[in-house]
Amino acid sequence: MRASAQGHGADGSSARRGKDANTAATQPNGLSGSVLNNRSPQYELIQPLDGPSIHADWLEERGEGFHHIGYVVESMERTTAEMEASGHPAIARIHSFGATGDGAAAYSDTAAALGFLVEAVEPPAQMPSTDFTL
Repeated sequence: MRASAQGHGADGSSARRGKDANTAATQPNGLSGSVLNNRSPQYELIQPLDGPSIHADWLEERGEGFHHIGYVVESMERTTAEMEASGHPAIARIHSFGATGDGAAAYSDTAAALGFLVEAVEPPAQMPSTDFTL
C-alpha cells in the first residue's frame, strides 16, 4: 500500500462545481489517500481532511462508499466535451498535479445515471514520491 497527502500540484489549481476549490497554492486541498495495489484496476481509499472537495460533498450527501471510477484518457479537453455533450458536465477539474505539474483530471456528474462519478485522468509523466509504502 502506498499513501500520501493529495494536493493539486505545483500551482494548486482546482475547481469544484464551477467554484474555486483551492485553499492556497502552498496548502493542498486536504485529502489523504492510499493506493491499495499496483495493478489494474487500481483501488484507492480517499479521506477528505479539510477544505471543500467533491469527496467531502459526497460523504455529506451519501455517506461512505464507492465514489468514482477513473479512466486514463489521451485528451482531457476532448473527453470532457464528449461527457458534457452526453449530459454529464464536469463538476470538478484538477490541473497541474504530478511531480512536474503536467497532470489533469476531471470528475463528470454521472451519479444519477450510474450511482457514482466518472473521473477522466490525463496522467502526469511522473508522480511525486509517496509518504510511505507498506
